[in-house]
Order: sequence, then C-alpha cells, then structure tokens
Amino acid sequence: MATLLDAKPQPETYFTRVAERRRMEDLETPAVSLAFDRGGNSLAVALGDGSLRLFSRTDGFRLGRSVTAHKGQVLSMVPDIGAGAFLTGGDDGRVMSVSADGTASVLAELGRRWVEAVACTPTGGLRAAAAGKRVVLIDRKGAIVGDGDDHPRTVTGLDFHPKGKRLAVIHGDGATLWWAASFGRAPKRLAAEGQLIGGRMSPDGDWLVAATGDSTLNAWRLADGHKLRMAGYDAKVRSLDFTPNGRMLATSGSGNAIIWSFAGRNGPEGKAPTELPQPYGTGVTAVAWHPKSPTLMIGYDHGMLIAVPGAGTGAPVTDPCGSPLISIGISPDGDFMAGVTESGRLAVIDMRARST
Repeated sequence: MATLLDAKPQPETYFTRVAERRRMEDLETPAVSLAFDRGGNSLAVALGDGSLRLFSRTDGFRLGRSVTAHKGQVLSMVPDIGAGAFLTGGDDGRVMSVSADGTASVLAELGRRWVEAVACTPTGGLRAAAAGKRVVLIDRKGAIVGDGDDHPRTVTGLDFHPKGKRLAVIHGDGATLWWAASFGRAPKRLAAEGQLIGGRMSPDGDWLVAATGDSTLNAWRLADGHKLRMAGYDAKVRSLDFTPNGRMLATSGSGNAIIWSFAGRNGPEGKAPTELPQPYGTGVTAVAWHPKSPTLMIGYDHGMLIAVPGAGTGAPVTDPCGSPLISIGISPDGDFMAGVTESGRLAVIDMRARST
C-alpha cells in the first residue's frame, strides 16, 4: 500500500497532514521500548513497571490494555514468532510470550539473572534469551531445545541470521556465532575492540555490527570474519538500523544521524560515513528506516521525532518534550509509525496516503 512518505517531500503540507493524524498519550510510566507485531495489527510498549501496554489496529491504536508480564522491569522485547505476540525478558529472570489478547505465558525461568536480551526468528521457528553468560533456545511450542553458557562474558545482545540457521551472541569482549541446529558445539569466535553493548545482523546476513561502550562500532563480514572498526561518535550508539536491502546502516550516537554504506563486498571499509544534518536537535537517540520508502525516522534527546525522505531536510512529526525519544517502530506495511520517550510519552502516527 502506498504511504504518505512515498510522495515527494513537500515539508509544509507534509507536516500538516502528518500532525493531524498523530495521537499522543502519556503512559505515566517510564518506557523501555516499543514494537509492532509481525502482522502489524498490534503495538506493544514495554514499561519499567514490568507491564506491557497493548494497542490494536482495529481502533487505530487508541485504547490500550495493560498486561503484567514481569515482577520487576521489562528489560528486552521483540515481536514473537507468530502474529499478535511479543517476546519479553525481565529482571525477574523470566522469558515471557505475551499475546495481543492479554494472555501472558512463561516460556523459561532463568534464575536470578536478568534477561537482558531476547531474539526471535519466524523462519527458523526459534526464540533466544540471555541471562548472564547463559543463552537458551526455545522452539515455537515453548520447549527449551538449547542451553549453554560458553560465552566469556555477560551477553549483551542476540540476533538470528535472516534464514534462522545461525545465532549471533554478543558479549562484552566479542561475539560468538552458533549454528542453531548444533548450539553448544563448534562456535565461531569474533574478537572485538572495546566492550560490546549490543548489535544486530544485516538483513542480507552478510554482516554483524556491534556497538561498544567507548562510542565506536565493530563490524564483521561473516563470510571470512574480516573486521572493521568505525569511530567518530559523541556518545554510545544505542540505536542502529539497516535498510531492508542491507545496503545502508543508520546510527544514533551523534548530533546528526550517521549513515554507513554496506554496498559491495567490503562494506564501509575505506569510506567516510554520511551525516544527515537537521535543524531540530543536538543529539540523535533513535533511528529507524521506513520499510517501504527511502525515509529515515530520527528521534532526538529532547523527544522530537522527525521524518527525512531522501537526503533533504526532515519534517517534524512530534514536538520536543524534554525526555529522550528511545524507541521507534513502524508496522511492516508502513502504514503506522510509533515512537516513545524515556518518560513514557507515546506517539502513534497514521502514515497512510489520503487527502484528508
């Protein structure tokens, strides 16, 4: 379906039309992250009190319901394997699957360690969750089919290969690649420079990128383990997102969004990144590419969210509020976008092309 952002950017009319379709809500609880489900019909906001606030497309994502998922804080959340469900980890050591109808199911209890990273692959029918050095694999029926702690330091990030056959485990001093079918045997180790705080694989499965605590990026070409280091950031890169074809990577961590080219076999090696200077803020805290058009959504440390079609000047879609915008989600069909600030201010924007 065509979206508003498919049109050529005309900032005056663009901002007016988007602003008329945004809905703002103060959730009155600090937020951790948000995500649309794989069908794009449900939106979940993970909150610091252990609950999820669930919204449905049937009413335009207006009437949210609260579901308690964890006894403490929700620490991690991604869309679960099927439509209308979310996978969460919490500081109570539990891994949960929460359905859009409000049903919350315990998939695993990992003791007293915090479940700080979760990942899911619908292609491979697997979920992964990490607590400390331990990682468990859980199949689509809820059975634990893999369990291991052969990681040198605490796990800070997980991501599956797009085909679901490999799992990248990011830990403090590097990353470990496992074949899902033989988890726990014959790992491939990738050494890093700096302490890694999270990362993800490219959508084409060619690269693994991880952020470090000293405000740099490490990138490995998975075919041969060739490593790159990308520097120049003002702060830790808390948000990074590849375009759907994997050729560009947008990142936070600076006054402007920084974009690296991963086109070609050598990716960004020997290439300078591109900055997207905008007149709206001093610190980029979140980024997300629109799935259907070359548009980058950028969130700032004062809470503003803007849309940048192409490489021009972006259009604000929310106003500053004094709290960092920490998470951006876009439905798979590109019709709806949502952003949430650290303080829990939620914005939901209808991006469908129409005349009113």
